[in-house]
Amino acid sequence: MVDKLMKFAKIALWLVPIVFLFWLFNKNFVPGGILTAKCDADKCSKLAAAFATKEPEKIIGETKDGDRYRLIAHDPIYFTIKTPRPFAKAKISAEFANPDNQPVFNFGLQAANGAYVFKNVFSQNSLIEQLEKDWEVIKENDSYLFTRPPEQVSDDKKDDIEKIEKKPIKKYSSISDFANDLPPLDEVRAHNYDLSDYIRLKDYKPSDKRLEIGNTLRGPHEIVTYIENEPLDFKFSFQDINRHKGADNFSIIVSRGGKKVLEKKVSDDGISKASGAVKDLKEVKIYLEKPAFGAHTIFIQAKDDDIFIKNISTAQSLVMFSNHIYLADDDEYKVLEGVASKASGVLLSGQTLSARTSHKGALQTITVDKKPLILKEVNKEYEFKRNKTQIGILQVAIPKSDVYLSTDGFFVFDRRQFFNPDLGAVLNLGADVPANINYVVAQYPKLTELSNGWLKAEAEFSGQELYRDDKGQYSFILQVPGLPENKRILKLRKIEVEFTKEPITVFNLWTKVKTKFKL
Repeated sequence: MVDKLMKFAKIALWLVPIVFLFWLFNKNFVPGGILTAKCDADKCSKLAAAFATKEPEKIIGETKDGDRYRLIAHDPIYFTIKTPRPFAKAKISAEFANPDNQPVFNFGLQAANGAYVFKNVFSQNSLIEQLEKDWEVIKENDSYLFTRPPEQVSDDKKDDIEKIEKKPIKKYSSISDFANDLPPLDEVRAHNYDLSDYIRLKDYKPSDKRLEIGNTLRGPHEIVTYIENEPLDFKFSFQDINRHKGADNFSIIVSRGGKKVLEKKVSDDGISKASGAVKDLKEVKIYLEKPAFGAHTIFIQAKDDDIFIKNISTAQSLVMFSNHIYLADDDEYKVLEGVASKASGVLLSGQTLSARTSHKGALQTITVDKKPLILKEVNKEYEFKRNKTQIGILQVAIPKSDVYLSTDGFFVFDRRQFFNPDLGAVLNLGADVPANINYVVAQYPKLTELSNGWLKAEAEFSGQELYRDDKGQYSFILQVPGLPENKRILKLRKIEVEFTKEPITVFNLWTKVKTKFKL
């Protein structure tokens, strides 16, 4: 008997540290990848650091069905969670009754700068709800496409109506079909829906010939081009003049709609001294096989003016230089291969033009639309402003080059290279729908209806939206604007956050241990 007790004691002593280690591991790493924290009417998870702190007192109610709730009369509702580690995603939900028809609900998560990133989960719009009843509708999750129905005219009035030929309204099978084959924009209104990525350049066709720009350009530049049903294909020839101390490595970044889609780093030529020594040309190719259609911007992010663009070869036919262009075909830079003084010409779309040069040999008279712009001193800006009669693209003639030109528009070397990157916009839906509008596209999230009159609101935060402070806390709010001002209340049954991340496996365990303890 004593031997059995001793065995049980040994097993217990052996199990205690194992259980403790398992508990410690689970607490610090959440190996399953899912962590849930919630508050209901009576109590909160131990992870909740703050909840509904704007309510002066905790008022609990109970429905006839036995559902308990917390009475909410103030905005916003705070919900702060302390977690043992960062997570990749957080899904927050709230279950409540809305007896006073609170019309707007937003979830928010505090960012690093103290401001909140908001997700609208419901914003009542009576016009949208009326369209849902009266117009033909395609619904995909929270997205809607409303199409004006054929005019309904009673038989006894048909003879009284003047017969006017009217173009039939096109029908779409999905919101994606609509977005990728937009009707005329003056027939469309939008509500919380961005169509800018789907607006195309009218009658555009890819070119079957490469465009060669042989003008020498100096320093950083920003190029805007248009892509549709073709690869993005640019070849640049660079040369480093090495007049400034330090390495001249730089990046070429391609972006669309403000989002980076490609980055290529270009290394220095190996000369870091300000020696003026020049090496051979460096060829750099920028290529995307199937880019999204639309305007793309190529940033040549040279650190200073040591980098010269000797040639640009591209499959694109529409190529513009945004904001500035630095023309450098001048004897000042004859150490570079093939560079010599020559006249240059560009076309200007902006309302203003500023010009300056850094060398006395390039003081000259530039003409803009045959009007003189005289450069009398080095390193001084001289400005031209077009008058009311100067419409469209203007010709700029530069006799000596070595001139830095800037504008509030674009420069091109050939008028056939110009396009308007502002491809148009869809106006927002107002208080009513004008007679010429045949389509309304909307992002209109609704609350989920549960049993016994309860509603559910949900939102998800991920990536850079998901900020965890130095105390290990995520700070959420449920924003209900106008609730106290209009003496409305909510009956909050539950609020919950489910955090998710990659589960821990034998393959990634050591990496996560090193990250956790900064090994």
